[in-house]
Amino acid sequence: MAAAMKAQEKTEISIGGKTIASSPEESVEALQEALQRYRALVELTADYAYSFRVLADGTVDHEWGSGSLARMTGYTARELRSCGGWETVIHPDDLSIPVSQLRCLLSGDDCVVTYRILTRDGSVRWIKDRARPVWSDD
Repeated sequence: MAAAMKAQEKTEISIGGKTIASSPEESVEALQEALQRYRALVELTADYAYSFRVLADGTVDHEWGSGSLARMTGYTARELRSCGGWETVIHPDDLSIPVSQLRCLLSGDDCVVTYRILTRDGSVRWIKDRARPVWSDD
């Protein structure tokens, strides 16, 4: 009987004082709705949102990026990976800027840099890259 009563207990989840879920089912539904809103926001923004992980050996591993990459560069993520990655579109005179940005991020600081890229059609586009490190245990 006590187990049956515990199964019927509700756990309330609130954000900013607003209840978004009061049962495990509602929690899953609320998370799915939040994920859909997040995906729409990322896909509709004119900016390119991305995440990368720095591996123990110092290698930068691209985790995800928004679809606006193709609008910005003329390349899909797959095309960019196959031709050598982000570094291949950075203007040759600006290659040191993202390197110094990575050093800044690894020191734990937020970093904003501006540099040029060369798009698929050969035009030059200025990029303002705002980045913030997020540390994980792994």
